[in-house]
Amino acid sequence: MATLYVADQDAVVQRVGERVRVVCEDKVLARVPARSLESVFVFGDVTVTTPAIALMAKHEVQLAFLDRRGQFQARLICGRAPLGPPHRLRAQYRWAANPALVLASAAAVVSAKLTASRAWLLRLRRNHPDLGLDEAVDVIGRLRRAARASGDLKAVRGIEGRGAAVYFHALRAAIRSELPFPGRVRRPPTDLTNALLSLGYSLIRCEVEGQLHAQGLDAQVGFLHAERAGRPALALDLMEEFRVAVVDRLVLRCLNLRIIQEADADDDETRGVRLKPDACRRFVREYDRIMTALIRRRDGRLTSWRRVMHQQAREMLLATRDERPYRPCEIRL
Repeated sequence: MATLYVADQDAVVQRVGERVRVVCEDKVLARVPARSLESVFVFGDVTVTTPAIALMAKHEVQLAFLDRRGQFQARLICGRAPLGPPHRLRAQYRWAANPALVLASAAAVVSAKLTASRAWLLRLRRNHPDLGLDEAVDVIGRLRRAARASGDLKAVRGIEGRGAAVYFHALRAAIRSELPFPGRVRRPPTDLTNALLSLGYSLIRCEVEGQLHAQGLDAQVGFLHAERAGRPALALDLMEEFRVAVVDRLVLRCLNLRIIQEADADDDETRGVRLKPDACRRFVREYDRIMTALIRRRDGRLTSWRRVMHQQAREMLLATRDERPYRPCEIRL
């Protein structure tokens, strides 16, 4: 199944028969059979016609709206049912009301995220021993062990926050350019690195949320992130596994290989730093390449990150059905 990204400003997404067509200034940019689409991501000032939405609904294509900076705006559930089958939802709500399952799952996800963070820093240290990453590697290793042993959900959340702060501080040394990176700043992004991180995280959030919906799960009911009306807490929980492996590595690659440069960003005093349309297209092209490239699981099987997201949404469904803790993915970085 394909994913379509529309980043050209003033483009129009139309329906032509059973195909989705993208046009901009009388030029056809894409023409894709709807039956082969899984998701459509539109950025900024893009118009999606009502017939195109109806066609996506017919084929249950996810439609996600992001602003020009890549900040998530809305996701349209293009399908017959806004929620999954009642028996799956009842099982999920029972599961989420079990404190032991919630704690075990949260600890497992935080441990998996810290494992990925440490593995990535170890690889950077092997390739660039002069970066001074020893302390960060040691601290994240200790936090990972603490997450596994923790008996309190609030403590697990605190460990995740401390691990992220240490990790992003270390990541600054790995950016081989003069670009400023003060650490993680989200709303709004204050520099190009944070703008790229926000865009990448928005993309995987949309993809994970769509996979959860496809499994008939309620993305608002999670176990690690606090629940709020309209917030896809479960999608935020599951995307923790993919932040380092997909987005952080991609951002570092784009900056260090100069695929994205300082001139590719606009700085607005109120809305922060955002990518220019051409740079956004380049970034999502690199993102899609990573998502579809073959990777190897720990058991030796080949897969892709997009396929892993599907499998982890399925794992969440099975965890709720079998009333057991959720198991994060295991991929070699």
